[in-house]
Amino acid sequence: MKQKFAIVASVIIALLLIVAGLPVFDVAAGATFMIAPVALIDIENNIRNFKEQRGDCLDKMDALVDVQLSEKRSLTEDETTKYNEYRSKADELKGQIEMLEVSLESRKAKAKAEGKEIEGKEERKTEEEAEKRYNEAFKNWAVGGEARCSKEDLEILDSKDKEMRAMGTGTGSAGGYLAPTSMATKIEEALKYLGGVRAGATVMTTENGNTINYPTMDDTTNMGELIGENPTDNTNEQDIAFGNKQIGAYTYSSKAIPVSNELLQDSAFDLEGYIARVAAQRIFKITNQHYTTGDGTNKPKGFLQDATLGLTAAGTNAIVADELVKLLHKVDSSYRQNGKWMFNDNTLLAIRLLKDNDGRPLWQPGMVDGAPNTILGKPYIINNDMPDIATGAKAIAFGDIEKYLIRDVTNASLKRLGEINALKNQTVFVLFSRHDGALIDAGTHPIKYLQLA
Repeated sequence: MKQKFAIVASVIIALLLIVAGLPVFDVAAGATFMIAPVALIDIENNIRNFKEQRGDCLDKMDALVDVQLSEKRSLTEDETTKYNEYRSKADELKGQIEMLEVSLESRKAKAKAEGKEIEGKEERKTEEEAEKRYNEAFKNWAVGGEARCSKEDLEILDSKDKEMRAMGTGTGSAGGYLAPTSMATKIEEALKYLGGVRAGATVMTTENGNTINYPTMDDTTNMGELIGENPTDNTNEQDIAFGNKQIGAYTYSSKAIPVSNELLQDSAFDLEGYIARVAAQRIFKITNQHYTTGDGTNKPKGFLQDATLGLTAAGTNAIVADELVKLLHKVDSSYRQNGKWMFNDNTLLAIRLLKDNDGRPLWQPGMVDGAPNTILGKPYIINNDMPDIATGAKAIAFGDIEKYLIRDVTNASLKRLGEINALKNQTVFVLFSRHDGALIDAGTHPIKYLQLA
């Protein structure tokens, strides 16, 4: 009888410990009980599921309110009942979420205090091992094609591609494989080093190429208000002009990158680095041209298309110092603080010859290590896709270049063409990547340009 009581008591204690999230032991035997404590990942999944359910309830509540407002009527009895049901469910889920979040933080803190490894380290280790194995499979495929790949290599390459497609991220080109993370990183670093619009723009990286409605807001003319100690009236509401700019993802190709088969067989040859450098230079040249002057038709819209005329120069093939001063002050002071010039290298030469009324050059070198060279105290970016100084040209731009948004999609893909240059003993590679860009202007004109007469 006592033995049965001990077993029942052990089970009850075990269940209580599970509820408390503590390790479970058989009290009678002192050994680990077979029931394990709840994993942190399970709590996180429950929180995520509850949030999704609550969001669905809130959406349904909003939909009922929208019907009421659009039809200018009260909710019917049935609609009111549904609304209250959704609200009750949303409140209940909110309580569940808060309870689980408190429990999650408590468990994490306890695990950390006890010196245990929080889950995530093992996941990162697994991810690193998977990335390393993918790199090996990718290299085998790049060097010798599918004939050189083992069955496991091909399964690894295919599974990564299928995983990305299942997530809706795509690869940009059928018949190739996703470029390894290390290659994508090298391409990103090379693009940043090459400068142009990207050197001053805001760069946003996304996992997929779905269209993004990027919000814009014009709040430049609004200000706060002074109220008394015990105001009798409500504070005045102030309307803000909201809008959005659609950002897509256009597919770009590096064109053919031939590599001799002798180099491919040389283990010392950095194939990944070579393709990354060549592809980055080629994609930079075409995307920078579009980010600068693109018309937005099946390509990104360049910032010069949406920038605002700040000043028309007096001359047709020359500029003077006063015109740069005037252009600088045409830009609102809120954008001028973060302002940068942009022009090509030929225009820089012309500007370096200009002097102010006291004979001092407008161009000044950076006086401290790492400080940029400046014109009228503002740094500049060389963009050789900007027009030369000539009749009607928008040769110089100034303003907050960060207001131009560049969107990169992470999953570049590489295609291998083993036969196209076979007679030259070469293997050809083509890299595909997706990008877009747009000037985020809510009507406040963050960038203005000087145009020659």
